[in-house]
Amino acid sequence: MFPMRSPSKVKPFTTATCGLSIKLIDVKQLANACQQTWFNQTLCRVNDSVVRVGVLPGEFHWHKHDNEEEFFYVVEGRFLIDLADRSVELLPGQGFVVPRGGTARALHSGRSC
Repeated sequence: MFPMRSPSKVKPFTTATCGLSIKLIDVKQLANACQQTWFNQTLCRVNDSVVRVGVLPGEFHWHKHDNEEEFFYVVEGRFLIDLADRSVELLPGQGFVVPRGGTARALHSGRSC
């Protein structure tokens, strides 16, 4: 168990270790601050993967990734992923991987992040 600190003594987590920058990424805060209707930004890179946050309304076109999987994780809202053979609904706290070579499109009811 970690000892609890007073909120006034907690500093934002940003440090440099061995030349690497380590920082806290608050996805909910980024989404709440976003005023654009459509927003897609790279948060970081992890090995050969890119982690992005998207605030998306409406429908995204059918697309295919031949060389990589695509992972969706919902922070807020409702997210529907159409695949060739089925649809998957995601709610906050849920995630889904579209397999490499899979064709998919995303649909959103209202604003999703």
